[in-house]
Amino acid sequence: MDKTHVQDQTKRLIDNGAETFPKTFAKYRIEKELGRGGMGAVYKAYDTQSKIWVALKRITKENVGRQTMERFLREIATTAKLNHPNIVRLYESGMSPQPYFTMEHIEGYTLSHAIHNRELGEQKLLDIIIQVCKGLLHAHRNKVMHRDIKPSNIMVTKDGVIKVMDFGLAKLDASQTQDLSRTGNVVGTFFYMPPEQVLGKATYKSDIYSVGAVIYEALTYRTIYQGESPMNVMYQILNENPIPPRQLNPEISPYFEAICLKCIAKKENNRYKSLRQLLQELENFRDDKPIIAKKYTKWDAAKIFMSQHKIIVGSLTCIFVIFIAAFTFTLKAWSDSEQARFRAEQAVQKKEQQQREIRSSLHKVMKILNYAMYHHEPLREDKKFCELSYQILPDIEKYGHSDKWHFIKAYIAGNAGEDQKSMEYYNKAIINDPKNVENYINRGRLYAQLGKINEAFVDYNKAIELKPSHFQVYLNRGIEYFKQKQYEKALRDYNKAIELYPSFFDAYMKRALFYATTKQYTKAVVDYSKAIEINSHSYQGYINRGILYLNLQQYAKALRDYNKAIELKPELPLLYAQRGHFFYNTKQNRKAYHDYTKAIDMKLRDFKVYHFRGMIYQLTFKKYNEAVHDYTMAIKIAPKNIDSYYQRAQTYTSQKKYRDSIRDYTKVIEMNDRHAEAYFHRGIAYSNVNDYDKTLRDYNKAIAIHPQYFQVYNNRGNLYADVKDYDRALFDYNKAIAINPRYFKAYDSRGNLYKNQKKYRKALSDYNKAIQLAPNFSRLYNNRGNLYFSLKDYQKALNDYNHSIKLQPTFFEIYYNRGYLYLHLRKYNLAINDFKKVVPMSQTFPEVYKNLYICYKAQNKNKEAQRYLQKFQQQTNK
Repeated sequence: MDKTHVQDQTKRLIDNGAETFPKTFAKYRIEKELGRGGMGAVYKAYDTQSKIWVALKRITKENVGRQTMERFLREIATTAKLNHPNIVRLYESGMSPQPYFTMEHIEGYTLSHAIHNRELGEQKLLDIIIQVCKGLLHAHRNKVMHRDIKPSNIMVTKDGVIKVMDFGLAKLDASQTQDLSRTGNVVGTFFYMPPEQVLGKATYKSDIYSVGAVIYEALTYRTIYQGESPMNVMYQILNENPIPPRQLNPEISPYFEAICLKCIAKKENNRYKSLRQLLQELENFRDDKPIIAKKYTKWDAAKIFMSQHKIIVGSLTCIFVIFIAAFTFTLKAWSDSEQARFRAEQAVQKKEQQQREIRSSLHKVMKILNYAMYHHEPLREDKKFCELSYQILPDIEKYGHSDKWHFIKAYIAGNAGEDQKSMEYYNKAIINDPKNVENYINRGRLYAQLGKINEAFVDYNKAIELKPSHFQVYLNRGIEYFKQKQYEKALRDYNKAIELYPSFFDAYMKRALFYATTKQYTKAVVDYSKAIEINSHSYQGYINRGILYLNLQQYAKALRDYNKAIELKPELPLLYAQRGHFFYNTKQNRKAYHDYTKAIDMKLRDFKVYHFRGMIYQLTFKKYNEAVHDYTMAIKIAPKNIDSYYQRAQTYTSQKKYRDSIRDYTKVIEMNDRHAEAYFHRGIAYSNVNDYDKTLRDYNKAIAIHPQYFQVYNNRGNLYADVKDYDRALFDYNKAIAINPRYFKAYDSRGNLYKNQKKYRKALSDYNKAIQLAPNFSRLYNNRGNLYFSLKDYQKALNDYNHSIKLQPTFFEIYYNRGYLYLHLRKYNLAINDFKKVVPMSQTFPEVYKNLYICYKAQNKNKEAQRYLQKFQQQTNK
């Protein structure tokens, strides 16, 4: 079948309104087509095995070229490599029945849609770009260039989370031999490409330019360059300067414009050094802190003019300079030559002296740094100290470079977060001194931080080869083995480190963690104890041993260790949080509350602390507003924290804010559509707002997920009973009892059903069974009392009502029922006393006024009778 025939057939299908996509594909049920390109299509699909919605991308062409297949496989490999909240997540891929892969399905809109509809304010745009940069920074750290950043590849979810998509043009690393972007081939979207990418030489800074191009379009509602053909746009990218955004929209912040223009600078060196620096710049701008980029001024416009008209400006400049030079020479040459020569010699000498002094001072500073790093561990681990020290390294390079400082410069750069520079220094240090063990150890540690585990092992092995007695390198290698779950090798290295240095605190701590992870708890306790013996002033040993004792249910020892850790480090809020967890787990909720509050007052932003304090407010103190506040804070800190949504929903239910609880239960279900409890409790909330169809739907879903969920059967039975579908109700009550024969509520519910059907003997049997299982549950006696009333066994009914009131004196319904019994027995004064207790709940029991009227009327107290009759009529009218 030729291409023309396929196109005609497709057109006919579309014209006739027929669907052009398959209904099923492998295990997926296709819902609708989301988009289509030259090589394939993307669908919204339902994974029938995992029970989730996905975005399915497949190749639709019968015979695809090698480059197309390479790009498709590249997108799979790249997306699979990346795991970040701001990058679309890959689920799975396959080659049958056609090459495909699935990603998370995102409900939202693209940034291009928001720009087109002009829905973006500067603050919202700033928040979006910050999240884009976080996602791209993660990609760069994993050696991935995107190379096709544009508004249509940026999704905004319903919750405002940004997702970067389409890594089909991404470049993994320079080691690949087959690459879709070979030198000279242009990949990407022209409107967002920097000059070097147009020339087929994309770098990591190309993504920075593309981010700037997106900012430009979002601020001005037009692309940087306009053109009717790709060649026209390419020419402008290479040769023209962009119009400053504020000339198109004066309302734009000059600082936002400055950031944008720095991103889209033609020369790579004039852009931000890295996405990390750009992200910091955007966050500084958001937080009203100083930024690197300079505001665009008239002088910048003049410089652009001069760069665009170099011949004219150069000619005029030359003429002017020649004129001034000639005039000056004629006027001054005869008098200044000797003085000029003398001043020049003095200046040279002064400059050389200054450089010698600077060089001497810098060398003294480096000696101080060297001493501090080797002899003062707290300074060595102080990030701020290293950041400040890093600022003098350019001066060292300029005025006082010495090969012996490579190692210390590498260490400072690494702790200052400048990983690439640190690696350069370590490489130079090893070239300069290939026998220095510390160089290999520290470069190995840096490789490990960068995720280059194989390179790290090579350096650690080299260090051991050079110095087999160096205990630190065994510890470092053991840590990496542990992270890779190569536990036997990790234990072997930990043991070797301790053998070489029996007082090695860190080695005992790491081996203890190994033992705890592999559930060898006794050995873990021994190692933590040994670490504490070596360094009794380190809180880490106490807090870790305390956690272990808590898991072993040795509570007294755990509390002793938590207290000691706080005594050693009272300014550390995390320790109060840990002790709070101990108190919470041992049901000492008031003490847990005080520790959680202390941690929060010390500015600890830990969602678990807010969550568990919220649980205490909710379940112990019944302070529902405070509980909602804490759950909301926990969600703000950790938006994917499902438990806080669930508990906040429960709290809203306690406050009878059923619409709010439904919203939170729905959020839980969106995050986990197999959460049976969320369906069950959302069903209860729906029943409280009289939405019985949705109530039944949620009960059915909960049972489908968890067929042994007996409470749901009981509630669904009550729902069926309410609509008088007694057969289904009885089936559900029986099912609940079959699953859990000790579930008293099912007996109570079935008793109510039998009572309504006037099967009094069965009802009485079920009420008796329920009371046997839960003798302190007051409502059961009330229900059995009602049954006795129906059977005219008034004394037993009265006994049950009295016992129910004794168990729960605030249960208004029982007073009403007992009052009605007294009324029936013509004990009017007793009936009046009970009915008056119900008056505060008159909206729930409007009949109470009618019954009071009857009582007073029977006693010929007409004035009181008339008063309550009027109240009854008022309630009825309402």
